[in-house]
Amino acid sequence: MSHHCPKALLTPCFLAVIFLGFTIYTSAQASPPPPQISATSFYSGTASASGAISLGTNFFVVGEDETDTLLVYRRHGGGTPVAKASLTAWGDLYVKGRGKKELDLEGAARLGDNVFWLGSHGNNKDGDSAPNRRQLFATSITETNGQWKFALAGRPYRHLMEDFAADPRLQKFKLGEGDAKRIAPTEAGGFNLEGLCATPEGHLLIGFRNPVPQGRALLVPVLNPETIVHGERARLGDPILLDLQGRGIRDLLLVDDEYFIIAGDYRGKKRPGALASQLYAWAGNSSTPRHLLDLPQLNPEVVIAYSDTGKAELQVLSDDGNNQLPPSGLRQFRSLQIDF
Repeated sequence: MSHHCPKALLTPCFLAVIFLGFTIYTSAQASPPPPQISATSFYSGTASASGAISLGTNFFVVGEDETDTLLVYRRHGGGTPVAKASLTAWGDLYVKGRGKKELDLEGAARLGDNVFWLGSHGNNKDGDSAPNRRQLFATSITETNGQWKFALAGRPYRHLMEDFAADPRLQKFKLGEGDAKRIAPTEAGGFNLEGLCATPEGHLLIGFRNPVPQGRALLVPVLNPETIVHGERARLGDPILLDLQGRGIRDLLLVDDEYFIIAGDYRGKKRPGALASQLYAWAGNSSTPRHLLDLPQLNPEVVIAYSDTGKAELQVLSDDGNNQLPPSGLRQFRSLQIDF
């Protein structure tokens, strides 16, 4: 006996098979396996990895937020820096008459040949004003035969707080009021910038760790970053609010056509009831961020990608502060490789 579909039912039967196959395929595509942490490395020379960006495919540079130093490391294997530059020798970065207090570097982004660095722009932990933190500046970082050179590109931009306060689209967020009230950056009503990311249009996205308006993370675009370091005032774009489950932004990075965001509690992980840090993916515009991974045992402040792996492999750095980490017991920061 034949087990083929009757001739009259051939077309519906054939379509049913196609439909079933299509359903299985799209379901599999809609639920990719979650990313996995595949390796942990330890880097010495600092424990405070707060802003960083890849340099080619084999190196990355870290902006240390305690001693104002840029440090270059090899991508794999951990270890000591291969090069470093102390920014305290660059007098243009420090407000005259206020002492050489820390820049508190929190974010890094590459635009063209330069790496932009963002200070936190907040008060210090005691709520006192900290002018050296309130700047965005650019550096050139080049390597020739193993020799690394660092230079300031243009002039530091110190007017972002004024620009935020003057923009009518931002006034509802009450940015900068914490400065007048001497509120620390990790307190309610405080102010703290930590995320910095280049966009395909040549803009910069600035991510706020604090405030978190109505439980949403705040992003503000800077539309002319390459000219503000040459004296032009910043032009801002429309603010963006993202649902990161009550968290602010610690870092963000565009990889191909998707942003990856490290989200964390504005209060810090040691506060009672503080939210654990998480990794999100975001397609931009009005799309909803997609939760990828919890990072509960870290203080993650940096996400890095490399051109040879793109979305398939990310690197997350933890600002481990004064913690003494194994295996050496020295002050180090951790680097996690995340595979997709």
